[in-house]
Amino acid sequence: IYAFVSLPMVAFYGNYALLIDKIKQIIANVLSGSYASVGNLIAENNRENTIKVYWELFTIRIFLVGIIVFVLYNCIPEFITLWLGEEYLLSNTALILILTIFSLNIIRGTTDEFISGHGLFSDIYSPFIEIIIFLISSLIGGFYWGLEGLLSGNIISTLIIIYGWKPYFLFTKGLKESISKYWFIFIKYILYTFISFSLASLFIDLTRFETTFSSPWVNFILSSIYLAILISIIHFIVLYVGTQSMKTFTRRILTYILK
Repeated sequence: IYAFVSLPMVAFYGNYALLIDKIKQIIANVLSGSYASVGNLIAENNRENTIKVYWELFTIRIFLVGIIVFVLYNCIPEFITLWLGEEYLLSNTALILILTIFSLNIIRGTTDEFISGHGLFSDIYSPFIEIIIFLISSLIGGFYWGLEGLLSGNIISTLIIIYGWKPYFLFTKGLKESISKYWFIFIKYILYTFISFSLASLFIDLTRFETTFSSPWVNFILSSIYLAILISIIHFIVLYVGTQSMKTFTRRILTYILK
């Protein structure tokens, strides 16, 4: 960033990265408990059930990421303004790219869990290829488009290796399932997420929820809570209506609670 943009931009980006990384750590800690259960699931050697649970866990990550990204997109600019001032804001395009990277890093966890659970450790070259693609695309992007180009380089390398090669490796070597099914469902989930975002944004425009407390921090916190509740309800309904995995997971949770 310093080489292609400026030193102040390093600090501006660092503020955003600090917030995003802390949230990513929290989510990782919450979801880390599924690693052991995935290993036990695969050990049962029930392929059909393994695939079903894969999509359930994938759905949960999509659900959580959708909620967090919607709230962050709407709240981070206000938070940075209250915390540091408007002069520390990045462009809206940069924010979208940062949240895209965040989303891809969280959603990939399901595939990583099942690759590890199947003991597929022969894929030793993909990290090096990912680094090469990242460096080349980031250098080119940074030269022509600055910070947005550097962030795009990260997204390009992640999409090619983490969402191109890794699912292919898992589905052909581990799950023994067609990779086309993965891409079809993955794109469908992305579309459902955008539908949720659109419905939530429309609802916000229609209701015009506002807080009138004297403290801007109190107003910010209440607005953030409102956005989180709104997108949680809408995103859950959209995924529940549109996917079998969310229905199955919901029944699983209700059965566990009602025991």
